[in-house]
Amino acid sequence: MKKLLLITYYFPPEKNVGAVRMKGIAKYLPVFGWEVFVLTPFVPERKEEGFNIVETPLFFKEKIKYLKKGKKFKRGFLYRIPSYIIFLSTLRGIIPIPDRKIEWKFIGSYIGREIIKREKISAIISSSTPVTSHVVAYEIKRNFPEIFWIADFRDLWTQNPYLKYSKLSKKLQKKLEKRIISDADILTTVSPPLAEQLRNFHSKTAFSIPNGFDPEEFDFSIEPDRKFTVTYAGSLYGGKRNPEFLFIAISELLKEKKIKEENIEINFYGPYEPFLELLIRKFKGENIVKYRGNIERKEVLKKLKASQILLLLLWNNPEARGTYSGKLFEYIGAKRPILSIGYKGSVIKELLEETDVGVHCSDVEEVKKVLLEWYKEWKEKKIVSYKGKEVKVNQYSHKIMAGKFAEILERK
Repeated sequence: MKKLLLITYYFPPEKNVGAVRMKGIAKYLPVFGWEVFVLTPFVPERKEEGFNIVETPLFFKEKIKYLKKGKKFKRGFLYRIPSYIIFLSTLRGIIPIPDRKIEWKFIGSYIGREIIKREKISAIISSSTPVTSHVVAYEIKRNFPEIFWIADFRDLWTQNPYLKYSKLSKKLQKKLEKRIISDADILTTVSPPLAEQLRNFHSKTAFSIPNGFDPEEFDFSIEPDRKFTVTYAGSLYGGKRNPEFLFIAISELLKEKKIKEENIEINFYGPYEPFLELLIRKFKGENIVKYRGNIERKEVLKKLKASQILLLLLWNNPEARGTYSGKLFEYIGAKRPILSIGYKGSVIKELLEETDVGVHCSDVEEVKKVLLEWYKEWKEKKIVSYKGKEVKVNQYSHKIMAGKFAEILERK
């Protein structure tokens, strides 16, 4: 069996949505003849089984973060780190370029090189964010130029619309990005528009491989919520993903007496967002909208599968046209109707129409129309029917996603 090193800063049990894509690759690439070794920083709570995980010791800042949380460090590590590597790592962290995880560069690349020599690895996949993962891969590639390197961009680097740079910083980061990615053999990302951006910027072959879901994670039954529930899971990115259109639509439908307040519940799961609290007060939605906080992933999946409607919020900005929210694919896996709200030209609109798993809206009137239609169905049947096209939906499984990576790896 051929061997591959997956370089990722986030891997379960990390709650970062990027960890889900990485787990899918690590779990299903072996089906296509690749043994996967996962290079990732140590996490005290990690209990993942069935994976070849090579944990790196924490660098200084991360260790302090965990110590403040009262975490303990009991496990040993497969490789010992020379003291000069630890020193260089700490020193490098003083200047957080390209990102705040750059301290991982020396530790990650050192252990990565050791794994490659020991296991005779022939390919690597690095995935960002953070882009430090690509820096680690770049350092490894310099030592092993024959290794086939796929640089995977879950989010773009300098072309990411969610990141803001000063003019000088943007110029420096662009130069750095071009230098680091110059040695990559193939680029991958999550949508066709982003792949096109990568091709134009790097003059390299770039493929679109969408995120996906693992059907095994949703292999359970659960009773649907009794109320007409609308559920959102994930970050709101400080208001870039804004539920205001939904709140306006609900408010107007209540005033028009087309829906009843006691029948509706809107739940938000994820990190606390001050602006959400202000928005709830603005629309006097305290009796309907509930902020539930962060809960364990397994519990989130149960909430999604039980909800009548799943809410997907997108940044209403053309710059975000090619962005797939990672949560979209968990929503698809839950097999509940999706209400997507955001920029009208989003790639998500195309995906929803292709799979028939939901509806995309770009203004309040559209939201009102869809909500009222689903509310009437709920009133009659006590459940909003899911109409996803099974064959189309299955094309977004993690196994299919891993298979696309396998096809690229066979090109080398």
